[in-house]
Amino acid sequence: TAPAVPVGQHLHLEVIGFDNNQVMLRIISPQTASDPLTAALREILPHQQPLQTVLNYFTAFLASSSELPPAITSLLPSQQSVARADGLKQALNDSGLFLEHKLGTGIKPGLLTADLKANLLRLLADVTQSRDDALTELVRHVEAGLARIQLHQLSALSEMQTSWTGEIPVLSDHHVDVFQFHIEKDAKAAADPEQQSWSTWLSFDIKSLGP
Repeated sequence: TAPAVPVGQHLHLEVIGFDNNQVMLRIISPQTASDPLTAALREILPHQQPLQTVLNYFTAFLASSSELPPAITSLLPSQQSVARADGLKQALNDSGLFLEHKLGTGIKPGLLTADLKANLLRLLADVTQSRDDALTELVRHVEAGLARIQLHQLSALSEMQTSWTGEIPVLSDHHVDVFQFHIEKDAKAAADPEQQSWSTWLSFDIKSLGP
């Protein structure tokens, strides 16, 4: 049953279920509640794992089983694509951080074929319907990857959307590297929002190159 929400009340919503035709949302908490973001972060932290750990588990699982759709890793950007400005921008857009925003602009779920969070939600829906006990560990890793993305999303909300931190998984041969990024609005605000400047930091530890 949906909670009673006053007209005009602002809510934080999270996508918790996803397929090509239907989206399921959860209200994190009304903004009038006391410190709802801290409570949500406290709930997520014990369950999250780094995306590199999660996605490399998928790669190993895929090599030994046909249960995992190849698209979950094959659609990740390559090192060559993120070396270009347009490729890096697209990889950031598909990192999962902006799934709810995309849906809010009217993009149909079926068109979000490269969004990482959307693909993890699809995979979770598929594997949780199976009664195969061998998939229990796979489900745990999917949920850990989703929790990691949610952690970054909630952290952005707690910063009043003046900074974003996240991870961009990059496919390299038969394993996954991760680019960590931090985007921050410069302290001096511009009069014209379109002229506002931002600073971006990237860090990465590529297996063949090192940190």
